[in-house]
Amino acid sequence: MAEYQDKPGDITLWMMGKDRQEEFKASGYLLDGNLDRVNTVVQKVTTKNGKTVRRLYAEVGAMFETDSTHEKAPWLSGKVDIASLPDMTKISLWKRESKDGRGFLSGMIDEPYEAQAGNKQKSMDDV
Repeated sequence: MAEYQDKPGDITLWMMGKDRQEEFKASGYLLDGNLDRVNTVVQKVTTKNGKTVRRLYAEVGAMFETDSTHEKAPWLSGKVDIASLPDMTKISLWKRESKDGRGFLSGMIDEPYEAQAGNKQKSMDDV
């Protein structure tokens, strides 16, 4: 029997939730061209037409809660790696509330902030 060998594009997912047939949700990883693991999530979505779709999302970054107490500081910040935005590697998200009282996150992806000496920003490797 031939031994299985990992190849780019392989996906491994673990199903989550009690009703695994009805509410298919999963997380796991896929192997990129360098055979590095890229975290992935599958989410069940219903379209406007009522059709069920399962979307696959791949990790493009990581965010951390900020330590700042400044009222205008973002709640979450981190780094992203998106090929179509090569110079935009910093992500920041703020907690907001809509007029009808629903909470949501608002944010931006921007060029990295050049911190002063002594300030170290967390990286995806710190997770």
